[in-house]
Amino acid sequence: MKPCLFNQVGETKIPKTNEEYREYLKKKEKALCGIPIAGLFLAVLAILGEFVLDVAIDDYMLGIYSGFGTGLVIAGIALTIKNRRIMKDEEKLKKARLEMADERIREIGKSAFRMAAIIMIVAMYVIGLIGGLFYPILPNILFGMVCLFLVAYVISYKIYEKKM
Repeated sequence: MKPCLFNQVGETKIPKTNEEYREYLKKKEKALCGIPIAGLFLAVLAILGEFVLDVAIDDYMLGIYSGFGTGLVIAGIALTIKNRRIMKDEEKLKKARLEMADERIREIGKSAFRMAAIIMIVAMYVIGLIGGLFYPILPNILFGMVCLFLVAYVISYKIYEKKM
């Protein structure tokens, strides 16, 4: 099992037995149901908007919406199948549980996430400053996203500070 960016978001308790890990995967599977549903909703909405509701959607954006929706459906189904295969095989279940509990992998994930966030914020500032010369709305959108990220970080920090 390869580490995933969102595998342990908000996860503080590490399952100690295979049965606890199986229960964790069952809960995760319920949450994963939302991915293909959101994808199907997005794809259907894009197609309905173009062909039934007569909303003028650019062909490029129609392709983006329907492609993104289809991608979410496929990803959600693939992740569900993967989780079910892990839950059925005791050896795979044990291996995945031990990888989840591996402190080294968890620290690598946290460090990589921090670095990616820093790079993303710097890139958004640079693109906002340079792109604003050509598209004046771009800095407002990107700087708003940076503010949203920072507010979400502060709120999350306060929540986890109280929990831990």
